[in-house]
Amino acid sequence: MDKAIRTLLGFARRAGKVAAGTEATLAAVKSGRAKLVLVAEDSSENSRKEIINKTEHYRLPVLMVTTRKELGEAIGLSPRSAVAVLDQGFGKAIAEAQEERV
Repeated sequence: MDKAIRTLLGFARRAGKVAAGTEATLAAVKSGRAKLVLVAEDSSENSRKEIINKTEHYRLPVLMVTTRKELGEAIGLSPRSAVAVLDQGFGKAIAEAQEERV
């Protein structure tokens, strides 16, 4: 994961603008609060499919990150399979940082 994305995720967490973990992410997506979802490639296949299906249904952008550990460290928590960004500004900035990286 790019340093800029890690930094932005850390800021978003400190601002209270993330939902961390599979269940919290799904709840944020279903409620319409999620603006961007990050999913770890090493999460379980069922979790990954469920989250990606929900984000497609609700037409939300999804970024794949390498590991659960990396995703958890970015927000200062234990490993997480998914994180939802709840703020449009943070979501846009993270998506743009990802695009610049590609």
